[in-house]
Amino acid sequence: MKRNTLYQIFLAISFITYLIIYAPILNIVAQSLDLENFKKAFLHAELMHSLVLSFNISFTTSLLSILFSILICYGLQEQSLQKIKNFRNIFMIPLMFPEIIMGISLLIWFLIIKIDLGYLSLIISHTMLTLPYAVVILTLGLEGFDEKIYEAAKDLGATHNQIFRMITLPMMIPSFAGIFVLSFVLSFDDFLISYFVNGVGNDTLPIKLYSLMRFGITPELKALSVLILLFSLGVSFILFQIQKRIFT
Repeated sequence: MKRNTLYQIFLAISFITYLIIYAPILNIVAQSLDLENFKKAFLHAELMHSLVLSFNISFTTSLLSILFSILICYGLQEQSLQKIKNFRNIFMIPLMFPEIIMGISLLIWFLIIKIDLGYLSLIISHTMLTLPYAVVILTLGLEGFDEKIYEAAKDLGATHNQIFRMITLPMMIPSFAGIFVLSFVLSFDDFLISYFVNGVGNDTLPIKLYSLMRFGITPELKALSVLILLFSLGVSFILFQIQKRIFT
């Protein structure tokens, strides 16, 4: 009885805390329920340019994450469970550093190797950002494989390439889908790293929103924020369903 009471108290405190934190968002949603505001948002040339740019960068980054994941998967198949875990631990190291450190480091490297800041630098930076998350999802998927499947395939005369093409790749499709969705969201929402490497005239949507909000929060900004919120919730739901498919 006492444990149940503590649980209810903790649940109530959590609910109140989240309500206080997200109350401004609910307020923005309430103030944006006007089709005229959404129309103004879509007619705002600078916002639409940044929105299209963010979608292009996020989509390209997601495809590159999938490509690198397939190559990593090819190399890790048939490896022992301990080697897979060690590989994942190495790629988890960048996740421990603040994004601002990564942004400054990438900016310095681009200046050293003379890569112009712009679309290319954003693609490279976002791929570097999403790759560790992709490796985590990939290795968790590989850990669920039964090694006896590989042994049976070898006994039947299958080569490494045939095992990858006919067994590993089809079984990893849910993981690849999760990598694509998560990479897209991480790239689309990124602000800090993009702020350092975007260059002139290549403001992603988060950067453009930040620059416009300094002069006041207009109705069209609120409307666009609501659309982004709905989009993020939809993508999060899709990612949740994919995770259920991977780990069940």
